[in-house]
Amino acid sequence: MWDGINRRRFPRVNYPCYIRVCKKKSHIDFLAHSKQRSHQEFLTQTENISCGGIAVAIEKKLELFEAVELKMDLKDSGPLIECDGTIVWVVKRTTSQEPKHISFDTGVEFTNLAKKDEARVDAIVQRLMKQE
Repeated sequence: MWDGINRRRFPRVNYPCYIRVCKKKSHIDFLAHSKQRSHQEFLTQTENISCGGIAVAIEKKLELFEAVELKMDLKDSGPLIECDGTIVWVVKRTTSQEPKHISFDTGVEFTNLAKKDEARVDAIVQRLMKQE
């Protein structure tokens, strides 16, 4: 289990599930007509999860308090969870192997997780905490 559990409002457990993190488009993004895409999307796995948010490793640094859209597959045979989130912490991670690979451990707080989806996440967290 993740070390910081006693300092958190919501207990977190290590649980790799598939997730899509998409930087929310701003009003300016909708008006832009360039070939370059102005939003960023990352397909990855969670490193840990709680009813309050998730931690993921992504390839690009997102800014603190940036709004994102999330789609998660909890691998519990339920539908995808779709909600919004806010970036609450970012830590740069570099591998020691050549070529060096840089990624960013990123904490995302859920901002509008539906009660039914929160119950699904909580069931997973409680089950894994009992196994520890």
